[in-house]
Amino acid sequence: MSEEHEHLGKLLGECRAGAIQRALYLICGIIALALGAGAFILLIHAFVVPSQEPVRPIKTTILGMVLLSAGGGMLLKFRSLLGVRVQAFADGLVRVQRGKSETLRWQDVETIMRVTETDEFTIATPNRLVLTTRQGSNWVLSESLSGLRELRQIIEDRTLPHMLPRAIQSVEDGKTRLFRGKVRAPWFLRLLQSAPTRYVSG
Repeated sequence: MSEEHEHLGKLLGECRAGAIQRALYLICGIIALALGAGAFILLIHAFVVPSQEPVRPIKTTILGMVLLSAGGGMLLKFRSLLGVRVQAFADGLVRVQRGKSETLRWQDVETIMRVTETDEFTIATPNRLVLTTRQGSNWVLSESLSGLRELRQIIEDRTLPHMLPRAIQSVEDGKTRLFRGKVRAPWFLRLLQSAPTRYVSG
């Protein structure tokens, strides 16, 4: 643990971007770009050197664009994972990326959401944890972090004492409903079940 983060207390857990996933994003990105470029080369060749085998220009163009887009997305994802590290301390969370670190204290977390859908290119099944701060910014912890499940458990346990009183007050004031749409309930149910003995009773 660096001296910079000693004020956050004991280190409870750490996640890094998985080496295998980084390699997969890099390899798949290069392959997709090569195939996309190949589709356009085939299309150009068909116009320059007429062949008896017909080439469908519209479908080939669309295929090439999809492959190039997918390849570019994967390489951007690979670049975004370089040097990523998330550490959970007794008093907060630290995210390190490209030599810069950000700190989020547990009492500053407003909401926590588990997200299983994304618009980005992913190799693994999307499984994200989105932390919204009281200032309105988002911390997104994705499936690319090895040990995300353990980190999620630490985050939920550590934010529980701070979020529970606000959640109960919002429900009592009629400002918040416990469940909306397809929200997954187990963590929030556990939060409420533990309230009487751990955090609410005086």
